[in-house]
Amino acid sequence: FVINDILIKNKLSNIGKKDLLNQVLFNKDDIFDERALEESKKNINNFFEKDGFTFIKINHEVLNKDNKKSKLDIKFIISEAVKSY
Repeated sequence: FVINDILIKNKLSNIGKKDLLNQVLFNKDDIFDERALEESKKNINNFFEKDGFTFIKINHEVLNKDNKKSKLDIKFIISEAVKSY
């Protein structure tokens, strides 16, 4: 599958989408790679940690998967994780 679009839903802060997209290891029209997705989530997590956020949850969704055109959208959902002590 080829990545059609990369979406980001940031519930944590007003950090710009462009700054967050710079942490993602793939671009539109790249071949989807699960390892790149997981590494991108780690990069986003590290980016927020450097900005002072410690409890971060980063999920992703695959949207608009088109089997005929072999395209899909990836959506990152960034939110605060439950603090566990």
